[in-house]
Amino acid sequence: MRNYVYEPRTFEFKVGETVEFRLISEDEPHTFTVKDLGINWVVPKNEEPQVETFTFNEAGTYRLVCTVSGHEGSGMVGKITVVE
Repeated sequence: MRNYVYEPRTFEFKVGETVEFRLISEDEPHTFTVKDLGINWVVPKNEEPQVETFTFNEAGTYRLVCTVSGHEGSGMVGKITVVE
């Protein structure tokens, strides 16, 4: 995460898949938030990755956003697709 961008911006996982995310913010605090999945991870600026794990149990397309004020409006959005 940096400069109001998720890298990558899109993700695709399978139903039942457990994923380990290694999140790094290069410039300032950001969030990795998917409201419909109950994910809201705050990621401070740090050179070491923050490790979070999540199991995707429902197929669908989900909006990923940074909830820090002004970041979503600046384009810090992404998409997670979960397929059968």
